[in-house]
Amino acid sequence: MDRTGQEQDEISSVDKFCDIMLMPCIYVIGQDMLCGNHQVIAPYRNIIKHVMAESLFGVIECDITVPNQLWNVFAEMPPIFNNVGLVFNDICAEPQDRVNPNYKCNKLIDSFFGNKVLFHTELLKWYMNKCLDASSVACTVKYECNTLFNAFMDHVSNDMRAGDTNQAYTLHENDNVGQTNYTVHQDINKGDEIRFKKTLFKQSCPVQIGFAVYQLAKL
Repeated sequence: MDRTGQEQDEISSVDKFCDIMLMPCIYVIGQDMLCGNHQVIAPYRNIIKHVMAESLFGVIECDITVPNQLWNVFAEMPPIFNNVGLVFNDICAEPQDRVNPNYKCNKLIDSFFGNKVLFHTELLKWYMNKCLDASSVACTVKYECNTLFNAFMDHVSNDMRAGDTNQAYTLHENDNVGQTNYTVHQDINKGDEIRFKKTLFKQSCPVQIGFAVYQLAKL
């Protein structure tokens, strides 16, 4: 295979990989989103039961633990993710050989427990159905439930299907999700990169929507 053919195969593989990574997010954004005016609710005794009964939709900050008897079930991949600070003594011998003794960093790790973690109620319900234990509810925010982006999900999905059979639709597919159009620019041999520091960043996506997509994509 010549170099051009190999590069085209690599580009095609990248496109397919990006599609695979995007599929859960595209599906999730078409599901029930956190909508409307939020309402902060003081914690009460049966709040977890109301989440399980689907009478409460929103986000909950609480502690969560995998019971000891389920450690073997989740040994390959613990279900709880924590952003924690690590120092030199927290890492094993092989990485220690490549870092300084004053090494410090924040890492996203999987764990069997989490303290004061903010959960989407649908994700918390999934954890509870897997027999995890939730306790010490610190905060609850109630939202309205609505599928606002269902039409967008269908639009992107249809363009992705069309892009699999017709390269002309690849631009439509990438434009919807903000990717670079690799295949159109594969014949460019030279390019210049300009770097600059942004003085202003406008957040156009509501935080609760991004949070919901990130959380529900784990299901």
